[in-house]
Amino acid sequence: MLHVPQATVAWISLVVGLHFFGLAVVWRMPALRLPATAMAACGAAGLVLAACGASLAVIAAVAGIAPGALLLGSVARSPRAR
Repeated sequence: MLHVPQATVAWISLVVGLHFFGLAVVWRMPALRLPATAMAACGAAGLVLAACGASLAVIAAVAGIAPGALLLGSVARSPRAR
C-alpha cells in the first residue's frame, strides 16, 4: 500500500487490531479492547518504522511477531481457555 511494500505486514496488523474494536462492541466483550489497542499500536509502530526506512526484519518483528504473540497471550489468559 502507498508504494511501500515493506509496510504490508504493518497495514495488516493495524487493520486487524482496529477490527477487534468492532468485535468488542458486537460481541459485548470489552476485554477485547486491550488486545485491539496493543495490536493496532504494533501496526502503527510498524508503519512508522517503514516510513523511516527500517529493515524488513525489524518491521516484521514489531508488526508481525509481536501482535501474534500478544494475540496468543490474550487467548491463553482468557477465562474460556482455562
